[in-house]
Amino acid sequence: MWKEYHRNEELNYVNDEMQLLMRSLFNSILDVSEDYLYWEASEIGENSILYVERAFAYELYFRWNLNNDVDNIPFYCNRSKYKINAEIRKDFIEKISPKTGYAYPDMVLHGGNETDLNYIVCEIKRKTTTESNRQSITDDLNKIGFFLREDLNTIYKDVTWNGYKYGTFILTDKYWECENFKLKPSDIVDKINSNQIDIREDLCSKIICIIYDGKSLHYENLKNILNNK
Repeated sequence: MWKEYHRNEELNYVNDEMQLLMRSLFNSILDVSEDYLYWEASEIGENSILYVERAFAYELYFRWNLNNDVDNIPFYCNRSKYKINAEIRKDFIEKISPKTGYAYPDMVLHGGNETDLNYIVCEIKRKTTTESNRQSITDDLNKIGFFLREDLNTIYKDVTWNGYKYGTFILTDKYWECENFKLKPSDIVDKINSNQIDIREDLCSKIICIIYDGKSLHYENLKNILNNK
C-alpha cells in the first residue's frame, strides 16, 4: 500500500543501515518547491507552462547536497565520505561494462570516487513524459535494477564494483486542485509493463517508487506493486 512520507519519519522497506541516507533523499525531495516542477516560459507562445524534469533534477541535486541529516554535515562538505553525482559521465558506465545498453543514471549517492561504495541510484521522470512514452517507466525501472546488481563485469582490473543498495524511481508533476488531474500511484502502476520487467525478485524489493507534486510525497516498493498488479 502506498504510504505518504512525512519529514524525518522512519521509512518502510529500508534497512537500518540505509535509513538516514534514504531519508536524506526523501527530505530533500520535500525541499524542492512546486516552482521547480514546471517552468513558466511566456516566450513559447500559447503554451504558458513548459514542464521540464531537468529543472526539478537540478534543484534536487542542490537540495540533497545541502542536506545534513547524515553526520550533521551537508553532503557537499563531506565529499570524502559521500558524493552525489548527477548525469554520470559515460566513461563511468563503460568501466562497468562497455555494452550495457543503459545510459547513465540521473542521480546517484556513492562513497567518494570509487565504484565499490554505492548507496542510492535515482531515475526521474515527469508525468507528461510518461504519457507520451508509456514504456519509459518500465525502461527506467529495468535500468535501476541493472545498477543494483552485484554481478556486473568490469573492464579494468583496478575497478571494484558493488551494486547500489537501493534504487528510487521519482515521478513528478505540478500540484492540481482538481482531483482528476492530481498525481496518483496509478500514474506509475498502470504504465508498468510487468511482462517486460527484467529485474531479479530480490532486487525489486530494493526499488522504491515515489510520486511527488510539490505538496506531498507517496511511495511504495516495486515488489509490492508487481505483486498487486
